[in-house]
Amino acid sequence: MELGLGQKQAQVTKRFGEMFRCKGMPAGVANVSLLLGNGERSGKVVSNYYFEWESLARAFAYIHYGLARPLFLFGSHGTGKTSLPEQISARLGRNFSKVTVGPSTEAFELVAQRVPSADGGMTTELGLLAKAMEQGDVFIIDEYDLMPTAEQKNLNDICENGVVYLPDGRIIRSHKDFRIFATANTNNTEDLDLSVNDRFAFMRMDYLPADVESELAYEHWMQLHSVFSNGSKADWKNHVSPQLDELVRSRVNVMIKVAEGIRENKAENDDSFFSTMSIRAVFGWIDELMLARRFDLNRVDNDEHEMLQALRRAFINGLPIEEQEEIVQLFQLKSDLKSIM
Repeated sequence: MELGLGQKQAQVTKRFGEMFRCKGMPAGVANVSLLLGNGERSGKVVSNYYFEWESLARAFAYIHYGLARPLFLFGSHGTGKTSLPEQISARLGRNFSKVTVGPSTEAFELVAQRVPSADGGMTTELGLLAKAMEQGDVFIIDEYDLMPTAEQKNLNDICENGVVYLPDGRIIRSHKDFRIFATANTNNTEDLDLSVNDRFAFMRMDYLPADVESELAYEHWMQLHSVFSNGSKADWKNHVSPQLDELVRSRVNVMIKVAEGIRENKAENDDSFFSTMSIRAVFGWIDELMLARRFDLNRVDNDEHEMLQALRRAFINGLPIEEQEEIVQLFQLKSDLKSIM
C-alpha cells in the first residue's frame, strides 16, 4: 500500500529527528526527502551531539543542498563552530576535512605547493583546499580571522565561484558537493575588507542552554557509570535507581553552574581572562571524577575534595597560573556543596 503525502512527510520528519537530535525543531520538517536514501554514514558520528534548530537548519541547507553563501561561524571556544558542520557531514555520509590557519598563512599554500619531482626538478602538488575542491569535501578553514586580510582576499574566487588557478596553468573547478566554511572567535572585522566578508553569511555560535547541557552531562555520567558497572553504556537507562538519579543530577547541576560562572568571567574580562569552559570540558570533568572513584585516586571521602581534584585534572591545571586560584574560588562559590553532601 502506497503511503499518502502526509504519511511520507511524517516518515521523513521521524527520520530527520533520529539523525539530528535537536532542540527547537518544528513539528513538521518539509523538503528533506533526500535524507531517506540508504542511510549510510561516514565519519565519526557523536551519538550524544545536540543541535540547535537555527544553526542546524542553516548549515544543513548549505551542506545538503548548496543553498545560499558559505557560512562563517564565529563565537567562543567550545560553542560548536567546527563540530556543527562536522557532525552534519558525518550523518549525511559526506567527506569532511579542515585546515587551521594563522598570521603567517598564505592562501597559495592551501591551494598548492612546489615540491621536488622524480626527475630532479620541481612540480606542483595540490594543497588541502584544492584536494577538498576536487573530492567534494565539506571543508573548514579554522581561525580564519587570524589569516592576513590580503591572503583572505586571495580566496575570494574559491568562496564565491569554486575555482582556483594554479601556477602551472591548471584550473581546479570544485566538485558539485564541495562546501567551504570559515570558523573563528571573531566575526573578522578587526581589519575589515568587505570584499572578503561579502562572500560569507555570518552565524554566531553560542553555548547550549543550561538545561540541555545538564541533560547531556547527566547522560555522559550515566553511560560511564554503566560501563563501570556492567561493561556497556548501551543500556544505562536500565540501571538508574532514584537515589543515583538524584545524586548525579545534583552534581551535574554544580558542574553546569561552575561552567556558566567561568563563561561569565570570560565575557566580563575578555582581555584579561583566558579561560572559558565548554561542554567538552564538563565531560572531561565527569571522566576524571568517575575514574578517581573507580581507581581510588582521591583517598579522602569528601565531596568538595573529590570534585575539585577532578576539576583540576580536567581543566584547572591546563590554565595560566594566575587564573587557577580564581577558578578554584569560583568553584567554591558556585558549588554549594552542602546541598550535595
